[in-house]
Amino acid sequence: MAAKLGKNARVKIGSTDVARLTSMSISINNGNADITEFGDSWDSHKVTINNWSGSFDGYFDLSDTSQNTLHSKALSGGTIANVRFYEDATNYFAPDTATDADAMVSIESYTWNADYSGIVTFSIGVKGSGPIARK
Repeated sequence: MAAKLGKNARVKIGSTDVARLTSMSISINNGNADITEFGDSWDSHKVTINNWSGSFDGYFDLSDTSQNTLHSKALSGGTIANVRFYEDATNYFAPDTATDADAMVSIESYTWNADYSGIVTFSIGVKGSGPIARK
C-alpha cells in the first residue's frame, strides 16, 4: 500500500471544507473490564465499550462558514452529525448514522490562540457519541 500524504487530509461539515486546517487526528479507544481471578497467572479482561474522539487545528478565519458553524456549536453546546475526517480524496471517518441514527460529535473544547508575532489559530476537540465508521 502506498503511503498517504497528510497534505491531502481535510475535515468537512456537510459538503463544505473547514478552511485553513493544519492538522487533525482521530482516536478510537476500547474500554476494558478486568476479570482476573484469584489464582490467575495473567491478567484477563473483556472489552466493554468503544469510544472515539478527534481534534483539528488551523488558522482562524471567521469568514469561513464551517469555522462559523463550529464556533456557534461550541458556544451553544450543539452537536454535529455530518462531520467527515478525510484521510485522502475519498476515504474518511464519520459518525456512523447508518448503524445509529443518533451518532454525532459534540465539541468538547474550542481554543482560540493569538500571539503578537504570529497568526491567530484555533484548536477544536470533539467527542463522538455512537459509532464511527471508515468509508
